[in-house]
Amino acid sequence: MIRTKSVYSPIERPRDGLRILVTRFRGRGLPKSRYDMWMPNLAPSEQLLRNFKSGKLKVVRVSAALSR
Repeated sequence: MIRTKSVYSPIERPRDGLRILVTRFRGRGLPKSRYDMWMPNLAPSEQLLRNFKSGKLKVVRVSAALSR
């Protein structure tokens, strides 16, 4: 089963299983103990991320772009 969870949520080792960080950039100050594996290639592209952060895209349009 795959579950999503914030990297800042409390860690529940037996229940969480393998914790994979799926984000293009690993945040500053984010200790590696918060996740087991970092997979930036599974995250949205840099262009999509930039457009979303600048307000050019809404969440619905980002979802559609990711599903292509």
